[in-house]
Amino acid sequence: MLQRLRNVVLILLLPIFHMANQTTIDSLKKVIATSNSNKEIAEAQYMFSVSLQYKDPKLALERAHIAARLSKSEEMDHVHGRSLNVIGTIEYQRGVWDSASKYFNLAISVLKGTQDSSALSDSYNNLGLTNHRIGNFSSALENHLQALRIREATNKRELLASSYHNIGWVYDDQGNKEAALEHYEKSLALKKELGLEELAANTIVNIGTIHNEMGEYDKALEAFLEAKDVYEETGDKLSYAIAMLNIADAYKNMEQYDQSKKYYVSVLKTLSEHHNQFIEAHAMAGLGTLHKKMKRYQTAINYLSKSIEQFRSMSSSSEMIVGYKELSECYDITQQYQKASEIKNKLIDLKDSLNKVNSQNAIAEMQTKYETTQKEKEIELLSANNEIQSLALEKEQFFRQIFISGIIVLVIIAVLLLRGFRIKQKNNQVLAEKNDIINKQNSDLAIQKQNIVDSINYAKRIQESILVDEEVIAQHLKDFFIYYEPRDIVSGDFYWFSNLGGKSIIAAVDCTGHGVPGAFMSMVGNSLLNEIVNMKGITRPSEILEQLHLGVFNDLQQHNDSTSAQDGMDLSLCCIDHENNTLEFAGAMNHLFMVRNGQIDTLKADLKHIGGRLLRKEEDKRTFNNQIIEVEKGDCFYLMSDGYTDQFGGEKRKKLGTKALKDILLKHHAKGMAEQKKIYASLMNEWKRNFIQMDDILMIGLRL
Repeated sequence: MLQRLRNVVLILLLPIFHMANQTTIDSLKKVIATSNSNKEIAEAQYMFSVSLQYKDPKLALERAHIAARLSKSEEMDHVHGRSLNVIGTIEYQRGVWDSASKYFNLAISVLKGTQDSSALSDSYNNLGLTNHRIGNFSSALENHLQALRIREATNKRELLASSYHNIGWVYDDQGNKEAALEHYEKSLALKKELGLEELAANTIVNIGTIHNEMGEYDKALEAFLEAKDVYEETGDKLSYAIAMLNIADAYKNMEQYDQSKKYYVSVLKTLSEHHNQFIEAHAMAGLGTLHKKMKRYQTAINYLSKSIEQFRSMSSSSEMIVGYKELSECYDITQQYQKASEIKNKLIDLKDSLNKVNSQNAIAEMQTKYETTQKEKEIELLSANNEIQSLALEKEQFFRQIFISGIIVLVIIAVLLLRGFRIKQKNNQVLAEKNDIINKQNSDLAIQKQNIVDSINYAKRIQESILVDEEVIAQHLKDFFIYYEPRDIVSGDFYWFSNLGGKSIIAAVDCTGHGVPGAFMSMVGNSLLNEIVNMKGITRPSEILEQLHLGVFNDLQQHNDSTSAQDGMDLSLCCIDHENNTLEFAGAMNHLFMVRNGQIDTLKADLKHIGGRLLRKEEDKRTFNNQIIEVEKGDCFYLMSDGYTDQFGGEKRKKLGTKALKDILLKHHAKGMAEQKKIYASLMNEWKRNFIQMDDILMIGLRL
């Protein structure tokens, strides 16, 4: 729970703009009221919005929109970009993440054409905070790195400290604790050097939390106590409350429950005077888990229920998931099974909702461009409709004036009618032109969409062409099946086969992602396997995986610290020696299943990925274990990606899982391989029910 709490504190403690005093506000109002220069008014409106963004966000938002509109018309790009940045900041404060992201991106687009490096780095920083808030960690990291590069060039040390802090924060939430500590320490050193004690305390809190998560409770407690003292000196009550909350958690982890309770209660007492619902909810949740550890289950249930309701009112799904889990365990322990079941169902529904949101990735840059273009066209269409409505309103007002005027003078009526006729003609002409524009735009959109679909279908044909024909495989393996079911038009999974020197090499490969991104990686993987086996003549599975990792690592330049391309693949690979009747296996994350004499065994893969840079560079050259099995007649082997076991479905709306897969394989292994393929495909369709397919599915079965 502390991780999300620290995020909220971070945005509050790293403001993008400074407050203006009342004298400045009065002078800005005077400029806005008296100036005849749109440029002066635009700049004054911008400064006005900056001064009000924390005091009166609604009015500040209104002023920032006016500043953005005026500065754009006057081609004042630096004011235009900064105004968009203010709008994004206010939308962030309101929790409207999509809108905040939109305006920060617009600000970046405008400010790139200016010399305003400070505002540009702020916009990248703010976009990084927004992407972090919605869980898009890779984009958040890239945004903060862009801000860091600009700030390094300008040597703005206070802002550099902020960037190091935010980069550490992203690594922290990704679970890369060592990288997080490295960047937090850089930030802390700069802040202490600059005398920024309160900002340094924020970083100390984050460092303490990492030690807490790593089980180093003494170091964590020392950090939290140091931060608490700083906040108490500066009078920052909310940060003081957060530090005490962290201290309470540390004592709880150290099983010093009385001390822990004392600090939780102090947090709530502090918040009674300085209310903050998010911190209060965390304190309630902390008391709930504390009483649970103390076996005071009813008290724990009361606190946990209150915290969940508070998190629900703030749409804080991650905290709700943790709370539901703790609450269901309390109900189970106290034998309140009906309530436990209800809470578990709520937990499943919430996780399913989050999974659906997180799984909606763009299948390619082409599709992203198409969606962006479509939104722009929709805006243009909306603008056209507004103009049409405006023209219709003018016509209505015109005829109302004629009715009121009456028939005072026939000549005047004639003139007005003539004028009305001409306006109507003009309006009809404008309407006709607008309709032509709309029709053309709709036609262009349809063509763009078809071009994109055609491109992806062509990519599918290219991908299918690299897969070895099953008739070729059948010349060497007499009884096998390949169950291949891409989630999208193109796939991130692929199978690979070769026969070399009386040995058959076959692999099931699962590349990073699915759709177009995964398909790109599959082309890289297929090409490297052809080079390693067919050109270099390597047939030992462990050596093939080692060479494949080096190929991906070098081709994607993953040795470069500045690259964010840490993609790769998982796979299981077998080499079958037909002459000596043996099978060699090596795997990266994906196991091999063997059925022999009615028993199923798992040949474990190494828990390492192919590709991607580890924190310690000496580990970039990875080694894999090679396992050799003497094959007996009738042995069945199954290679696969994780798409089959990770599919949600069934009555309990959960993943199929490895245990269920083993039961299925054991039940049907005696049937012919072709019949098994039909059975496994049919069982998957029954399991999925109304759920969408979560990932590409690849399963290979062999009988030797």
